[in-house]
Amino acid sequence: MFKSMSLGAKLALGFGVIAMIMVVIGVAAFMDVTTLAATTADLASDAGMADMAMEMKYAVASQMLMVMEAQSAAEAGDAA
Repeated sequence: MFKSMSLGAKLALGFGVIAMIMVVIGVAAFMDVTTLAATTADLASDAGMADMAMEMKYAVASQMLMVMEAQSAAEAGDAA
């Protein structure tokens, strides 16, 4: 089959095959970039929620420390 083809036809066929492979790779890369963008957006929203959760945890720990200090001071006042 390839022996009867002219050199120009062989080159055109080879170029066409390479072009198709590049198109397939380009489409796959575009789809991966789109998925990556969506994942990045999800991570950004989750990071905000994690930051808020950490602030809440810090606030609770601060309040707990104040309560413990007040309780300790009250017990020290009762003992005196």
